[in-house]
Amino acid sequence: MTTPARSRALTLALAALAATLASCETCAPAPPTPPETPPEVTPPPPDPLAIDITHTDFARNPDLLRRLRSSPHSYFRFIHREFSTEVCEELGDSMRDAPPVNLHGDAHLEQYAVTDLGRGLTDFDGATTGPAVLDLARLGVSVTLACEALGWESEIEALFSRLLEGYLEGLEAGEDTPTPPEPSA
Repeated sequence: MTTPARSRALTLALAALAATLASCETCAPAPPTPPETPPEVTPPPPDPLAIDITHTDFARNPDLLRRLRSSPHSYFRFIHREFSTEVCEELGDSMRDAPPVNLHGDAHLEQYAVTDLGRGLTDFDGATTGPAVLDLARLGVSVTLACEALGWESEIEALFSRLLEGYLEGLEAGEDTPTPPEPSA
């Protein structure tokens, strides 16, 4: 809290500093420079994750547009191809040496099932091959969006860390690794 005495002392100190600077030849202000020509303003590039509703026929499926607008996660589910493209653009060369693996292609929390027989991703209609970071990044964003929707922002890092730990445990266990088929004669 600033008291009147403290405020007055601060004002006097600033005034003394200004007077000192004004009397100092090396501290004198430089002559004014002519104004610069403002740089050309270029519009920002289009958002690669934005849906152009004029290019998607939502008139034939207004319910889809309503669902996409209902939550960030619903929108995120719709842009799985664009998301993967953007991850590849962002990570570029750092993924070049990553070994290709089988990818789910549309990994998010609503694709994860837990049953009496086990747990894992379902619905492989977007399956492809590529670096594992694509599915892991998508799952991480899905966890983040779900936590934000539930007010669990403080849990995001711990939950994503646990997701990665489970992923690594699965890789190390190797129990579900299929045996390659024998070549036919």
